[in-house]
Amino acid sequence: MSGEIEAAGAMATAGLAAGVIEGRESGRGGEGPCLNCGVQLSGRYCANCGQAAIPYRSLVHVFQEIIHGVFNIDTKVWRTLPMVVGRPGTLTRNYIYGKRARYLSPMALFLFCVFLMFFAFSFVESPIRPDTTLGSNRADAVQELSDARRELAQAQQELAQANPDADMPAGLEMRLARQAIALAQAEVTLRQRALERV
Repeated sequence: MSGEIEAAGAMATAGLAAGVIEGRESGRGGEGPCLNCGVQLSGRYCANCGQAAIPYRSLVHVFQEIIHGVFNIDTKVWRTLPMVVGRPGTLTRNYIYGKRARYLSPMALFLFCVFLMFFAFSFVESPIRPDTTLGSNRADAVQELSDARRELAQAQQELAQANPDADMPAGLEMRLARQAIALAQAEVTLRQRALERV
């Protein structure tokens, strides 16, 4: 719980520090040149490129931009992806300096890449990791399955013959024998699945 409180405190501190460093919003909407294309502004949005006159930097506007960016992906993807691959520094610098209208927001780009990765990996067959405990051919797998079944039978026999020891807590030997059976049963199941794959 203290991690969440600490993170909220760090976020509040960062917001206050950013407010001190950058000051309040510089100018009002409709004043000066557009930060994206340089055309003189005549309202809250640029008449040339459509970018907002003031690039908001408050936390509320960041969340608003994230939500808008996630649900509003358009042809900006095809302008942003080549920049990410070929000129990531230029893309970052442009975005920081206010040229944002032609690119995806960073959060939307991140989510787009994650979804693209999962989409691509859904078509790739997962490799079977090499496991030295599983046999590489059918004869080895059959032998390992019979060994696992023998160990299971031995564990079941030990459970049946378990004699309580005076030095051990009550029921400890029974619990240990049951755990050995459960482990041996899991090993048998694993070997059977390995045999089916071979």
